[in-house]
Amino acid sequence: MTWILNLLPITLQVPMWERGVEERADWTPVIIEQIPDQLTHAERFAEVHTWVFYFLLSVIFLFIIIKQRYSKFLSGLFSSFTNVNISSQVYRDQEFSSRQGPFLLMMATILVLGLALFLLFDRFVVISPFSVPVTLALCCALFGILYFARLGVLKILSYILPIDSLINFYLFNVFLINAVLAMVLLPVVVLIAFSRPLVSELAIVVLISLLVAAVFYRLYRGMQIGRDKILGHKFHFILYLCSLEIIPALVAGKLAYDFFI
Repeated sequence: MTWILNLLPITLQVPMWERGVEERADWTPVIIEQIPDQLTHAERFAEVHTWVFYFLLSVIFLFIIIKQRYSKFLSGLFSSFTNVNISSQVYRDQEFSSRQGPFLLMMATILVLGLALFLLFDRFVVISPFSVPVTLALCCALFGILYFARLGVLKILSYILPIDSLINFYLFNVFLINAVLAMVLLPVVVLIAFSRPLVSELAIVVLISLLVAAVFYRLYRGMQIGRDKILGHKFHFILYLCSLEIIPALVAGKLAYDFFI
């Protein structure tokens, strides 16, 4: 009803003869274009759903390929998610296996988390300066850049510090946590994109809660892996925690708050 009322402003001005207003020969109606704005919003809404639908189909198809060709690797990831000892065994087995499966799973993880970022952007940002496919691609690229930048920094540290095996094992655990998170988030992003507003809002709360829980679980797993080194190098651990865990999370949260709110 609100949008109908918004269309009520007169789109052409009619002279009032009964009030003595004379018609001028050069008079032209003033057109107030309000309908195109409404249509543009509706068209963008439909375009978002169309792109998200085909994007989800592509991601699901990628997960199906991974499941069919690397089912043993996937089952090992789920088993090692809550057990460091199993994670260590899977890590040793993965060193002698094909790299194609982990690479495909990493790409699927980036796509799912990029889609989640896109849905949050589309929900909280009223006006987007980019088209739907460009915004979706930028969200995936942004998460990919952050992921590989952090990976690169830790890889450099593994060459500098005498704990390269420990850092590589931690990176493997970060990879499996992100992969399991992406698979858990897949039905959540479906609910956000295609469900009713109330269910979609609840799914957004679940999405944010899972992301925060994954960050804290990653910190906990890191302390499990390196507790012996942490006790012997407390200063270096605090330095790492502040520079690569806490500060990036705070900066990302501040940017997200300023951008979305």
